[in-house]
Amino acid sequence: MERSSLPDDFPNLLRIFKALSDDLRWQIMSLLTHCLMCACILKSVTSMSDSWLSYHLNILKKAELVNVRKSGSFIIYTLTTKGITWTDMILVQEGDVNANKVY
Repeated sequence: MERSSLPDDFPNLLRIFKALSDDLRWQIMSLLTHCLMCACILKSVTSMSDSWLSYHLNILKKAELVNVRKSGSFIIYTLTTKGITWTDMILVQEGDVNANKVY
């Protein structure tokens, strides 16, 4: 396949697929479908070290699946619109009846 025949958004799709292919990142995405979370809660729930959590969150951020904002001394993570779309699409494919949650 020639490079010119690839879709224009191919690099973005690769980042998304890479981000969603890891179990730990999928766990983070699944947690964020319920509500926004600070890094300290994500760390506690996932039992990841600071550096390991940061590594995975950066991959999700680069794929534009999560938003990051600072609130005082807390770093808050939420799903982006793209993150919500991909998460819902996958959960519906898997038959998750709770795929349409309130974010």
